[in-house]
Amino acid sequence: MKIKIDVIITTLFSILCIYLFVADFLNVIAYIFNLGIWLSLINELLVVIIFLFYLLKLAKGINRSFLNSDKNIKILTKLSIIYFFYVMLSTFHGFLYHDEIFTFFNTIRLKLFPILMGVLLCSLLDEIEFIGMILKFRNIFFIFLNIYIYINAIVIFIQHQMGWELFTQAIFGKPTYAFERYAFTHIGDFLRTPGLFSNALESGVFGSLLFIINIILYIHRKKIIYLINLLPTIYTIVLSYNRQIYIAILLVLMVIFLLNLKSMYIKIAITCFLISMFILVTVKIIPFLSNNGGNSLLNEESLIERTIVWNEVINDMKLEDNLINLFIGKGSGTSGTAIINPLEQRQLDEFSPLSFIDNGYLYIFHDDGLIGIGLFIVIVFFSLVILFKGRKKSPYSTISFLFLLTCVLRMFFNSVFTGQLTAYCFWIFLGLGLMEIRYMQLVCKKEASSVSSTVMTNSTSSLPIKFCEEEIYRG
Repeated sequence: MKIKIDVIITTLFSILCIYLFVADFLNVIAYIFNLGIWLSLINELLVVIIFLFYLLKLAKGINRSFLNSDKNIKILTKLSIIYFFYVMLSTFHGFLYHDEIFTFFNTIRLKLFPILMGVLLCSLLDEIEFIGMILKFRNIFFIFLNIYIYINAIVIFIQHQMGWELFTQAIFGKPTYAFERYAFTHIGDFLRTPGLFSNALESGVFGSLLFIINIILYIHRKKIIYLINLLPTIYTIVLSYNRQIYIAILLVLMVIFLLNLKSMYIKIAITCFLISMFILVTVKIIPFLSNNGGNSLLNEESLIERTIVWNEVINDMKLEDNLINLFIGKGSGTSGTAIINPLEQRQLDEFSPLSFIDNGYLYIFHDDGLIGIGLFIVIVFFSLVILFKGRKKSPYSTISFLFLLTCVLRMFFNSVFTGQLTAYCFWIFLGLGLMEIRYMQLVCKKEASSVSSTVMTNSTSSLPIKFCEEEIYRG
């Protein structure tokens, strides 16, 4: 029974991961053939079924990982569970305040379910056979992603050659610049094309993820195929014309460079130089790529618009009248973070002004208060520390570390967790990174136990196991 349940959960998890990246394409297909919203609900159905099988696992007494897991991972798991239940309560609080059923269900879809996946992955970390199956799928999953990035790059090329009017006329039967499921945008004279995703930002996020995967695997394995895979990745990133993606990639390159230096003095000198270059590129070069005009990253008009929206978010909390909102927020979903009635085909200009907060931390603070944002920051910090310590033993831990780092950076410019792709990827790649670390620990323990049983007495048999774990976390 154990193997069957593990196989089912792994299969469902695999389908979920693949679906997340093809969901936008399937939504366009559903729009063309008038299939409604049903294709967009597949991932929610998968999460519910995975959760039910996980409960069956617990009922059978199979999983004891929460009791036996590594100390650091155990603390992170506890924090994730607390955060999940807090956000769940906040979601019901938001429903009572907002009294809108579609907002309530979409908050569950886009915010609560991704956290649940992270909690489940963190809670299944002491069964070596199960982790092994998940990690085998991960390798196949990365192959799929690399194939998909080539297809996405080809679609982007076609969209740029045809233009948005001709392309959408061919696909939808009428010129359509933007709607809720598919959007072209402009930055200056540059056309932002969505590729296989709902918009250019999501396509850029996909490109940045594949950039991290391929460059880290090349550094560790020195195979030319990973360099070749960088070509469609870079093409996708550049043609997203998205400054937060550009800055995230600069951060990734800076961190990779510093991690591969040996001398501390050289690291300090190079860090100062790179910070200077980072500021130069952010303030000067990226605005130039953005057509040198009113789209500058630090453009006064852009900052004024953001300030107005941020002030509106703070004023909406009514802190002067109700300090309780400071600590628990107004409830998840009340910020209107692009969570709309999915049955309606609404245009982008019909969204609430609060749909474009452009700051993930403020979004969490508004919805969940100081308690929510505090828990989230502690979870992120703890996750980054664990993944950073395990980076030298596995490239996959480094991939998760860098991807989470880009999410942390992008949250200053975007409500990252209001989109399905990034929200799920954040928690899934956190879980995969922890699984990689835990798998190495379990294998090391198994080997050390085998050795200690033959060459050491019972009183000292724990020494090689402890040494093994220290080796894995040695930075």
